[in-house]
Amino acid sequence: MGEETKANIRRIRQEAMNDTKAQFSAKTISEDQHKANENSVEEIVKKMNIKIDELVKNKSDEVMKI
Repeated sequence: MGEETKANIRRIRQEAMNDTKAQFSAKTISEDQHKANENSVEEIVKKMNIKIDELVKNKSDEVMKI
């Protein structure tokens, strides 16, 4: 489940990156905002991947105790 969730996050990340790139190309956002959006998406993805790893490890430890 952890890997499936990470794959979904990668898909959503790609969609978000495409959206911000399209907005920048359409001149609806500035280059600074585009870069800020990209950095924000990367930060969120990194945090979620860490959280997923923690949850998988905790569940694995819990199963091994039984």
